[in-house]
Amino acid sequence: MRPSGTGAPDDIQPPGDAVAIGQNSQRVAFVYPAVPQYSVPFLTRLIAAAEAEGIHIDVFRGETPSAIRAREDSGDATFVRALRTREWIIRGRALLYKSPAPVLRGGYDLVILEQAVQNMESYELLARLGRRRIAFWGHGRTYTKAVSPRQEALKQWLTQRGTWFFGYTQPGVDTVVQHGFPRHRTTVFNNTIDTVALRADLSAISDTAVADFSRHHDLRGSTALYLGGLDAYKRISFLLDAAARITDAPALHVVLAGGGPERTPLEAQARRLGIQDRVHLLGFLDDVPRFLHQLDVFVIPSRLEGFPIALLEALASGLPCIASPVGGVLEMLGEKGGILVTPESVDELAEALRRVRSPEVRQAYASGGAAISRNFSLDRMAEQFAEIYENLWSADQAGAPSQRKVSEQ
Repeated sequence: MRPSGTGAPDDIQPPGDAVAIGQNSQRVAFVYPAVPQYSVPFLTRLIAAAEAEGIHIDVFRGETPSAIRAREDSGDATFVRALRTREWIIRGRALLYKSPAPVLRGGYDLVILEQAVQNMESYELLARLGRRRIAFWGHGRTYTKAVSPRQEALKQWLTQRGTWFFGYTQPGVDTVVQHGFPRHRTTVFNNTIDTVALRADLSAISDTAVADFSRHHDLRGSTALYLGGLDAYKRISFLLDAAARITDAPALHVVLAGGGPERTPLEAQARRLGIQDRVHLLGFLDDVPRFLHQLDVFVIPSRLEGFPIALLEALASGLPCIASPVGGVLEMLGEKGGILVTPESVDELAEALRRVRSPEVRQAYASGGAAISRNFSLDRMAEQFAEIYENLWSADQAGAPSQRKVSEQ
């Protein structure tokens, strides 16, 4: 067993200003294990949009869990409040406890928790606040790793204890419904980024800056980008295997932007394949999205996915995409938004990489992807949270409203 703990002391002041907020305001708390950098703009907009509708939102986070610390993509903001966090590793599994004292003192009408069985504070908050004041957000089931049937059953049991479920994808919502959660108490609330700001950044960047970026990272020939955590389930090794099969000019360079536990194995694989001079591991870079239009294709060969933000960034930038039709990927791309390949097929992936070497093919998919990304507007998601919140409370008073799917409103 390995304990660790940091964060704010338990006696920090209750969040918010009850006098300034007003007696008629509803109070909502989001509790994150850690706040990813890409979530900060969304939460900023969400807080402002909800405040305009009389809903005050506070955001809490714990210390970044050890399992995802290597990604180096945790963000922070002045409105995010830290919770004292402890972590134990027991038989290779992590258990986390974020002290809920500030949340309990906040007088919240609703507390929205991550759908994860390892968050010990979730059970305490359920016991002390009751199910009518607890909702869960998440993927619906575990996509990122293999788990035992018992652990998955515990996740569904925990989800059933909440009053509402916010799912990143329609398949995720369908999963909790299949396990008995009332469909009328669910919302498909797609993950999102500020695509408008991203496109503005892309338009503003100079040719000199792009050239400097390429020169600094030794990018030549054609380029394929993977952007995200370097985790085993992402199947980045398949991308390297496929790239090694493309030997004709111009040389295909693979850019891996992100951190994670697979970095060392991927470096060794590149050397073994003899393509180490064509594989560029950049680590986590917060400015990579600004340079997306310098690259030729985005690749996400995962065997498991939820609703990948990196794919949305690539679509918004007009970058053609190759992806496995898993999790929320198919929901995002549809049948024509990108080239879909079988998750375990190196042959299909290599052939797709060859196809996008054609400028005509790249242009066709780039145009479609930019249009698709507009369906997942940050403003649209933020502004409609207030309406979703009203549906949540009206469910007890006026019957069962139909399930909402925010991205289609």
